[in-house]
Amino acid sequence: MEKRIAQFLSIAFHPLLIPTYALLIIFRANAYFVFIMPFTAKLLLLIMMVVSTVLVPLLLFVVFRHRGIIANFRMETKEERVYPYLSMTIIYFLAYLLFSKLQIPVVYSFFLLISTLLSLIIFFINLRWKISVHAAAIGGLTALLVGLYFKFELNFQIIIISLILCSGLVGFARLKLNSHKPSEVYAGFLVGVFVFFAMTMIL
Repeated sequence: MEKRIAQFLSIAFHPLLIPTYALLIIFRANAYFVFIMPFTAKLLLLIMMVVSTVLVPLLLFVVFRHRGIIANFRMETKEERVYPYLSMTIIYFLAYLLFSKLQIPVVYSFFLLISTLLSLIIFFINLRWKISVHAAAIGGLTALLVGLYFKFELNFQIIIISLILCSGLVGFARLKLNSHKPSEVYAGFLVGVFVFFAMTMIL
């Protein structure tokens, strides 16, 4: 039972889904950069986010699996993660360039730039040591909202508390599935938190 819950948590909080979650949460903020965008623009932005950060990477991972670059989608060894991580860094950067060309507030493209930086850092760390990208992603999302809370005084308290609890559950899931050691989970979370909070505060 615990293993099934861990598998569900790993899927529900998969790193590929985190940028979409971030966008949906930002859309609920009581801020000017939300109010100035009509519903159709938000919907288009959401579709672009899903396509660029979920569907395109998934298609790429299928190609990697077919060509034997990865054994499965869990990518259990650090060697298997090299090309997927490098690909994600490029994809996030291209998504950032796409979003930055649109006539929208900078906050919507800036967190994709931070995601690019985090992905690049994780890529280099992974060359020597495997860390948890799940933990880094949810840690980054939590830190993003904390940064926006301080920067724009947004009412994210309940969501932030919920994400802190979810971070613990995601860490439990990765350990339960034997995907990571505790040090790899802690390191991933701390890297995600530091990168996103530091960068968000200079927005």
